[in-house]
Amino acid sequence: MQAIDEIPPAIDPAALAVFGDDPDKILRLMVTFCRVSPGLLANIRRGIAEHDAEKTRQAAHAMKSSNGMIGAKTMASLCQELEMLARMGQLDDSEALMAELDAEFVRVECDAATIMTTWQHQRGARMATFS
Repeated sequence: MQAIDEIPPAIDPAALAVFGDDPDKILRLMVTFCRVSPGLLANIRRGIAEHDAEKTRQAAHAMKSSNGMIGAKTMASLCQELEMLARMGQLDDSEALMAELDAEFVRVECDAATIMTTWQHQRGARMATFS
């Protein structure tokens, strides 16, 4: 078992570096991610429950892209695995993978909240210097 300080963050901060030092961009990205992701997870869950491989594949693909953009590598990898299973029509054992997705999403959401708080503070500090 890994020690807590050895567990990597759910969102890789280096992935956000491509957005520069602009708090507004980072905040918009994170807010959009947090707004859209629950619906995508619900679509994945629904696709699995309905044994609808195409619905599952599409939602997993969208979720993979969204997580890749913010640097949530583990979540993106789990989505890719589910997307591949759905592409092959193999949804029978996907409930366990869905449970992993749900657990990892909690980690990603926590990191996203921390990132948003940090960038909101930086944004506030920037605005104060222009007052």
